[in-house]
Amino acid sequence: MLRIHRDALMDGVDGLRRGEDPPFTGLAYCIDADGVLASILQVDAGQAVGASVDWIALPPGGQRVDLDCLDAGAGCGPLLLGGEPFSGVAYTFEADGVCTAEALYAAGYPTETSGRAWYPSGALKAMTDPVGTVTCWFEDGSLQYHAVGADLRYNVIVGGDGHIEALYVQDATLCDVPALQRQPFGADVRLMGAGVDGALLAALPGLAQVPTLRLTHTGVSLQDWEVLMTLTGVRDLHLDENPAIFEAEAEALAHYDDWTVWLDGSRIAGRMAV
Repeated sequence: MLRIHRDALMDGVDGLRRGEDPPFTGLAYCIDADGVLASILQVDAGQAVGASVDWIALPPGGQRVDLDCLDAGAGCGPLLLGGEPFSGVAYTFEADGVCTAEALYAAGYPTETSGRAWYPSGALKAMTDPVGTVTCWFEDGSLQYHAVGADLRYNVIVGGDGHIEALYVQDATLCDVPALQRQPFGADVRLMGAGVDGALLAALPGLAQVPTLRLTHTGVSLQDWEVLMTLTGVRDLHLDENPAIFEAEAEALAHYDDWTVWLDGSRIAGRMAV
C-alpha cells in the first residue's frame, strides 16, 4: 500500500491524485504546520473513505511527527522537539512525499525496537517488533532476513548486480524456495546454517552453474552425495566446519568429479585450482 504526505496530493475533479497519475489509492498522512501528524486518511480511488490507525504504538505522552520537524541541535546529540528530547514516532518522507519509514524514538534517539520501512512502491521492506524480532523483505514480498534478537535465522545476501552471493538458513521453514529459484546466483556463493541440507540443494538447480560453492556450518552430509553430484558447473567446492563432513568424505567427493575440493581451507584433491 502506497503511503504519502497529504501535501503531495492534488485535489482534482475526480478526487485526490499525484500529478498526472490516476486517482490515488493508499494512505495520506495529514501533517500540521508544526510537523505533528493530525491523522492518516484511507483513500480509495481518490476518495477519502475514513481514518486509518495503521501505525505502531506510541509511548505514554509521545507524539507522531514528520522527522524533518525535529531539531538535530549540535548534530551529535538527541533529536529535539520544542527544545526537549523527542519521544514518540517519527515518519520519513522522501522529496516526492512518499513515506518510507516509521520509527519509535525515546529521549531523542531511535529505539530500534519498533518500526517499519517501505519501498517507494509502498511494498513493506522491514519491520521490527517490541520483542526484538527483525524481518526484511524483497520488494516482491519474498523473505530476505529474519532474526529474533541476536538469533539470526534466515538471510539472503544479494550483490549490487542482483545475484545471490550468500544464503544463511538456520530455520528451514523460513525458506521461500520459489523466490530463491527466481533469483540468479553469483559466481562465488556461500551457503551457511544447519537448514542448508541436501533437500535445499536439490530444490535450487541454479547452484549447478556456480563455479565456486562454499558450504559452511551446514547440515549437508555424505548422504547428500547424489545431490552434490548434480552440481556439474562447480569447479571449486569449499567445505568449512560442516559437522557431518570429515576428511574421508571430502576425499571421496574430490576423486569423483572434475573439481577441486577444499576442507577447512586445505585442498584435498581433484583438478588443480585456478
